Amino acid sequence: MNTKVNSKSSFMNHNILSHDTFGEGIELICARISAVIRSNPPPYIHCSKINTFLTNLKSINTLLQSNHFDAPKRLNMTIRGHFHGIVSVLEQFQQIHTHCCRDTCAQFALTTSMRNIYNEFVSMRKEARKHFDALGLSEASTFLVISEEDLMSQNEVDTKRVSIIIKQLKRRKDVKNRPDVLKHLENRTASLTDLGISLEDEDNEIITVPELPPSLNFVLQFDDLEFGKMIGSGQSGRVFQGKIKSTGEDVAIKVLHTRILSSSDLDMFRKEIFTMAVLSHPMLVKFRGYTADSPFCIVTEYMSNGSLYDFLKQKGKELTPTERTLIALDVARGMEYLHSRGIIHRDLKSLNVLLDSKKRAKIGDFGLSKIKSSAPMTGLIGTTLWMAPEVLLSTPFYDEKVDVYSFGILLWELLTGCAPYNNEVTADLTVQIVEYNLRPPIPEDTPESLKSLIENCWEAQPSNRPTFHQIVTCLSDPAYQIPGSEQSTFMKEAGLTRKNHSYSSSSPLNLKLHTSFRNLSDHRFIWVSDNATRAVSRIKEAVNAGHFEHFNNSVIQLRSAIRTKDVDWGKVIPMYIEVYNNAPSKFQTRLLQIFFEMLYRPGAIDHIETDFIVKILQSPEDAIINIIMSNLHYQQFSPLFQPNVVQTLLSFSRHPQQTIRIKALEIIIDISKHKNCANLEFIHGYLNFAIRKLPIYMLQLLLSNLQKLLQQINTIDNQVIERLTTLMNIVHVSCLPQLSLCIEECFKFDTVLNSFSAQIWMNSVRNFDCFAPLFLYFKEKLPTNYPQLINALCLAAEKSENALNTLIQFCKSEKRYANETANRLPIKNQNLKLLSSLYQIFLETQEIGNYGMITLFEFYEITPYLLLTENVEIIEKLCNIYRNGQLNIDYINNSKLCETISHVFLKIGQLHSENVNSNIETDIDCDKSEEIQVAMMSLIFAFSSESFFPEFRKCVSLLFHILKHGNDYSALPSFLCLCVLSKYGIEGFDLDLLALKAARFIHIESQFSQDAAKFALNMFSDQISNHNEVVNIFFQNIEQDESPSVRDFARLLLKIAEKINTVSPSNINRLKAYIQ
Repeated sequence: MNTKVNSKSSFMNHNILSHDTFGEGIELICARISAVIRSNPPPYIHCSKINTFLTNLKSINTLLQSNHFDAPKRLNMTIRGHFHGIVSVLEQFQQIHTHCCRDTCAQFALTTSMRNIYNEFVSMRKEARKHFDALGLSEASTFLVISEEDLMSQNEVDTKRVSIIIKQLKRRKDVKNRPDVLKHLENRTASLTDLGISLEDEDNEIITVPELPPSLNFVLQFDDLEFGKMIGSGQSGRVFQGKIKSTGEDVAIKVLHTRILSSSDLDMFRKEIFTMAVLSHPMLVKFRGYTADSPFCIVTEYMSNGSLYDFLKQKGKELTPTERTLIALDVARGMEYLHSRGIIHRDLKSLNVLLDSKKRAKIGDFGLSKIKSSAPMTGLIGTTLWMAPEVLLSTPFYDEKVDVYSFGILLWELLTGCAPYNNEVTADLTVQIVEYNLRPPIPEDTPESLKSLIENCWEAQPSNRPTFHQIVTCLSDPAYQIPGSEQSTFMKEAGLTRKNHSYSSSSPLNLKLHTSFRNLSDHRFIWVSDNATRAVSRIKEAVNAGHFEHFNNSVIQLRSAIRTKDVDWGKVIPMYIEVYNNAPSKFQTRLLQIFFEMLYRPGAIDHIETDFIVKILQSPEDAIINIIMSNLHYQQFSPLFQPNVVQTLLSFSRHPQQTIRIKALEIIIDISKHKNCANLEFIHGYLNFAIRKLPIYMLQLLLSNLQKLLQQINTIDNQVIERLTTLMNIVHVSCLPQLSLCIEECFKFDTVLNSFSAQIWMNSVRNFDCFAPLFLYFKEKLPTNYPQLINALCLAAEKSENALNTLIQFCKSEKRYANETANRLPIKNQNLKLLSSLYQIFLETQEIGNYGMITLFEFYEITPYLLLTENVEIIEKLCNIYRNGQLNIDYINNSKLCETISHVFLKIGQLHSENVNSNIETDIDCDKSEEIQVAMMSLIFAFSSESFFPEFRKCVSLLFHILKHGNDYSALPSFLCLCVLSKYGIEGFDLDLLALKAARFIHIESQFSQDAAKFALNMFSDQISNHNEVVNIFFQNIEQDESPSVRDFARLLLKIAEKINTVSPSNINRLKAYIQ
């Protein structure tokens, strides 16, 4: 037999639901906006558009909450439609936000075009403005106004971030084996190219890309599905057991009733399918794919034990109390996850709860609200049995609490094993449920706590229903579990820490409590008119007596009382705080939840002493801390955030649980956006959170907000920069760019520039590109720890061209930087051309000298690049180093030095030839080219004096050309080169010319030239044919006071003349006379 409870009160509730007022519509919009703001973690892609829209929504929420809409203005269908339109926009935005969170963003970025998302934001803003304007809320509408330029700018920022993700995905090795990913990468690359985004550009920003799902291809071919027996039928379609032929996997196939979808419906269908695909939770049925064409099918994992409805009906006795409680907990956990993502199931019932082989539950048929709403009813089993009153009335003003109502019916099914309302959908059932508060009868021996939970879930007023988070907490407590549950088994299977053994809820004590509750139950709604003070007094009595039944009923009374406008908060709040302070811990969790419900009421917060908030925050119970953290929102409770509360929140940086630290940090970040927190004490406490482990997205948010705080302060101390320096070594690489910006803000203070730890330089080495801007502050201003700065730059320059460029700029601007760098050679960067610019600075700086450069292989490697500059001054300095130093033959052989010397030498020779023959003008003037040419010959001579280098053989012809036609300035070095090269072979040599020049250059006062002349004459005397001419040249250039080397040359010439009999007697006599 079904029960009716106080028809008069129920009818009053019906009036509230069926004749919604304008003010209640506003309240719903505010509640929906609040849910959207807090339901998802920060977006990972499309951040600029999403965060701006969220900011706009917060402003609208604040505006709507600050106005009072007390007039009982009834809503006609048109006005209802506009409220519903706003809700639809919020749902659309919520869906996009969910897809853009970190866990699902890679999939979304690959499968969704930037242009489509941009258009959706344009459409959402336009639609929301239209509805707000129609409701006379033009002030709210203005918050959604954005210029096309600003929205395009946001989109450009977001497009850049998506392009980086696409680029990094393309670089991943595992992608090569993923055809589905490669196809989408190709599409996205083409799309980004069309938008003018090049994926070839180098990026300074590094973004951590989350793991990809096993498959991106959710589209299945209808022919790939094998249908077995039909295992169910519902509002949206028929369900068959089946297989995916290509994989052999057992699946459930739902064939939708809808066979034709318009283009807009098809687009909505695909969006909702995507939502199903990206949602992942152990208590949700796993999505396997869908067919993109009619007949439309949705394929999920197969649950061998079918629906909970059928199992209860056919095998209900096989379910133990423990298994029933576990099923309830599974469903509650799954629904908690869906609600945390802003998703309302709208059709939660035992038919949509499926059991696996171990009789554990998973929720099915979620995410297809739009498809369900357009599908015909099958008439097999009425969803009406589980529908909340506000849904039965077709009001647009409902929220996620409709699922809580349905869960209450489902929990009743698990308790009783029966179908609700005897599974009879009668003509007046809706009227009975809505007007007379009809609910299924709860067995008399039901534990009071469980009974209270069920009744709270199916409360007529949605605001009185608990959240699924609260339900999960309750079901973890033995007092709320189905009678007979074995606690140790439950705790183990539920993955909970076992705190106490189960007890039988059918004990005499509990039966007595249940009887007492039954006697009072008919009077529960009479208390609605009692004042809040009396309700708090009754709660105090119940707490002192440890009487849960009395406590629960008193809470119902208080909830009803605080909805009135004549609450004396000045009395109620202090009384309630006293009750909480003196209550045993088993009551405090519930008391705290009710406390925050009170704070939402107008005027209540004005009577809160913030010391109480501090005391709660300092509770040793994590459950208490979690409740207050989940409810402390700045926009709702801004007066609470006084310095003592803020300081207490900052102290949570030391809390051992990461989840609690994150919640505290989220609140603190929100505070800093609205309050002036730009002071060192706050920043020190704020930075403490960064030292402990945080998720990457949270650390990025922390650093981004810290940068803004640092921009606002007027003074700073070393502790801030020291903390930031420490972070350089411990944060994830994706956070380094933001960290660098924070440090850069600190460098704007002279006190920091003049005194800070040199460790900051060493910490920058591992990712120099992120911290490069920090160095630029010291390009012109030498810090006291500049040796460490240069040391860091040198270390970073080994692998970073950016660091090498910076090092070059520093050395150009300050000689002390150059001196310090020269002491730390070699650099070892592989960009030798760039590296040569650094060495050029050393060569140009007189104080540096060569610093043993000739001992460095790197010097041999970069010399070719300096030779190609055709800078005479630099080339001459290079030649001096090589001529005067100890050459390393291995270094020469392993570099391109000889090849480059030959190239430059021959190139200038070619230019000379072209100028002579055709008067062609070149960039190199003759004087300069001759100096370079002579320098190259000096290197050929120096190198060949030590060893044979085959690259120089190709220079012989030009050397002889210079020897024959050049002046002494160029002919002498060519002569020296030819003499030394002749040691390794004389193929192609003009020995007669060499002998003639030997007779000429023996008179040059140079040991090199005189030794070379004697060598040439002695080595090739038997192979020359112009001895007389040689003697004539010798005497033509003779001068007074000749050196002994000249006379030695004459003696050698006489000796040769007497030996070969081809020299004229007169020349022989001249030689004899000269020698004597």
